Amino acid sequence: MSDARSRTKSGVLLAAALAAALPGCALPEETRRALRIRSSLGEEVDPAEFEDLLSFALDRHVRGAEPDSGRALREGLWLVLEGLDPSDLAVSPPDRARLIAHAGESPRACAEAVGMARDAWNAAWPARALSYSEVAERALQCIFPRFDPHSAWFPRSTWGDMARSMSGRYTGIGIVIQPGDEPVVSDVFEGGPADGILRRKDRIVAVDGKAVKGLTAEEYLALIRGESGTDVRISVKRGEESIELTLTRREVKARAVRRREAGRDRDVVVLGLWSYTDGCADEMEDALRRKGRAPRGLVLDLRNNPGGTVDDAVAIVDLFIHKGVVITERGRSTRVLEADVEGTVLPPAVPVIVLLNRFSASASELTAGALQDHGRAVIMGEATYGKGTVQEIYKLGDRGAKVTVARFYLPAGRSTQLAGVSPDIAYPDAEAAKLQDAGLETFERDYDNALPADAVAGGFKRAYDPAPLVARLRGRLGAESKTDPEIDETDAMLQEAVRILDGEGREGE
Repeated sequence: MSDARSRTKSGVLLAAALAAALPGCALPEETRRALRIRSSLGEEVDPAEFEDLLSFALDRHVRGAEPDSGRALREGLWLVLEGLDPSDLAVSPPDRARLIAHAGESPRACAEAVGMARDAWNAAWPARALSYSEVAERALQCIFPRFDPHSAWFPRSTWGDMARSMSGRYTGIGIVIQPGDEPVVSDVFEGGPADGILRRKDRIVAVDGKAVKGLTAEEYLALIRGESGTDVRISVKRGEESIELTLTRREVKARAVRRREAGRDRDVVVLGLWSYTDGCADEMEDALRRKGRAPRGLVLDLRNNPGGTVDDAVAIVDLFIHKGVVITERGRSTRVLEADVEGTVLPPAVPVIVLLNRFSASASELTAGALQDHGRAVIMGEATYGKGTVQEIYKLGDRGAKVTVARFYLPAGRSTQLAGVSPDIAYPDAEAAKLQDAGLETFERDYDNALPADAVAGGFKRAYDPAPLVARLRGRLGAESKTDPEIDETDAMLQEAVRILDGEGREGE
């Protein structure tokens, strides 16, 4: 998933509605549009609502006011026509070109083009006639991802699951998936339906007999999730073996943080954070406070972490730094988020290594980059995915929308967009390399409609100088080959991180 915050809009909209009742008060069109959508969107989507929904997204999108915003409308309608009429039997190529060009003129013109496409289809295939709403919903699902790779429209069939997943609670089988044509199981929740049945590194090839290749993450996750108590058949590849497994869905509440203790005196703490679901910062604080004495060192493992809520990412950084800027969001407006809790949970003298790989994205890049800018953590691993944008989620009746509303910038003013976060200590992740070599991942830079990278100027000064620590840790790399049985013996990067932290303060021993 992407950085996303579900912000409550009801108070703003109510205030706007009350203001509208005052004599001589003129509401901005953006506010009137939002009110119309909230009050009128029902079972069916009519042309006026379709136009409002597109304008609603463009009102908020970080690039919505730019002249090329019509590109998303044109490309979205092209995708609709390709899915609806791939053989040009209902809409001829010249008419198709005219419809696509018209759609790009404005949200209203796009609404008209959807109606014309529906009319042409119904004229050619009256026995399979479609309502305007059916074509409009398809169009919304095609257009929103063309604004940028992370904007999306959620019809009622997928909205509930998406909203629940943000809280870390949903009905499913209890796994974390690394996206790709053959999604890879990267974690299995302890006590969940898949515990003891599915394994890490299993590749999912089909769900209930439907191949997942070519499906979006939202589409194959919708197949896996379902009503509690129902069965789902998962086809996986485990090495060279093909396996059919049947699991029973139920509600799953996954803990976001996993704590382990390693090192010769069990005083190197390893905290794995698999996703930024609501409340993960509280879990992180609990894990850091679990023992009274400070650890010798801390490993924060953010590998394969796809991101999530910005506010929790900021709260996690706040656990490690005393004060200062954590993130600046720049969209239609600017918002600066700072550490606002006095002091730190972890003493400043405790060294921190953050593990990253090429699949660490979004909020995990924010966390690691902010700690790196402040000098509070040493980054070990690989350059990350390269997503530096913020999404906002809107509930619209029993549907929803996700819109990219801002870029985010790290404390020093740099952006992770396209570039990602670079490690202080480079260390390859063999498992991540295998996934990439198999073509199982697309990076932010690979999308043709990814937002461009940039940076902002600033006079930021870091609170700590990490150079001496980086030099000491680099000096210990490869010095010892003994593995720690408390952590995965095949995880070379984690084993190395624990070993080099375990040497801190032992020079005289």
